[in-house]
Amino acid sequence: MIHKNVNKENLTRTVDILKILKANLDAVGELLDFYINQKSVDEESLLTAIYQVMPKYQEDYRRISDQYPVLVDEKWKFLKNKPDLVNAFKSVFFTSIKLKLYERKIKEGKIELKMEDAIPGYYLCEFCVNKSLSEILPFATAIKYIQEFTKLTHSRPNPQRKKFEKLSEFREWGESLCKETHQFVSDINEDNSEYRFYVSKCYWAQALQKYGNPEIFTAMICYGDFVTTGFFNENFILTRNTTCMGGDCCDFCYHDRRIHSMISHPSDEEWEKFKIQF
Repeated sequence: MIHKNVNKENLTRTVDILKILKANLDAVGELLDFYINQKSVDEESLLTAIYQVMPKYQEDYRRISDQYPVLVDEKWKFLKNKPDLVNAFKSVFFTSIKLKLYERKIKEGKIELKMEDAIPGYYLCEFCVNKSLSEILPFATAIKYIQEFTKLTHSRPNPQRKKFEKLSEFREWGESLCKETHQFVSDINEDNSEYRFYVSKCYWAQALQKYGNPEIFTAMICYGDFVTTGFFNENFILTRNTTCMGGDCCDFCYHDRRIHSMISHPSDEEWEKFKIQF
């Protein structure tokens, strides 16, 4: 059965400023630790690149920044003793959510943002580190390291992660989460062997494309889909050739290898049937 969904317009999201800011700094701290300790990236070169990259993504938020003190976790030693760097990342976060525009609407540390303003707030600090990494390493190597970090974070135990016996069950759950933020058409084989999910619009991609660097965002965000698929069921396999982040659509195809052991991605001609739905 074919499902068709048109994403909603003018969505908003309520953001707890301190909570998301702390999550950003923790992510940056772990990212620096991963690159410098585990991947042996030269600390001085990476930090120099970060200081060069960040001004492109930040405005002056020193006055507002003092209103949101955040303690950096002791274990992130590459960030802990650099208050100027912490303040710079805070400015990137405040700039990404356009805090000056919304400042008067803050209530008890929370603020309702348009989705296109909320989404960058989850990713721009990490993006600055990853963009900097791509400035000092061969681009393909940087992308590989970013993917490895994405795999690391997505592979952690998650008590809220669900398990599914059939692709039809996975489809019902997944599409309920995407119905407001994605425009899509989907279909599934009667025997539950293959579930095709074609996305023509994605709020995340729309919000982040203005920053360019789709390969970096794809490695940071979209690559995680490949990592988590097997956690829903060890027999589920995802194939995908393109994403809205770097192209004009996402062509997800989930396979159950218990039913068909020979896995192949649908042809361009098959995806055309989905495109004409819009």
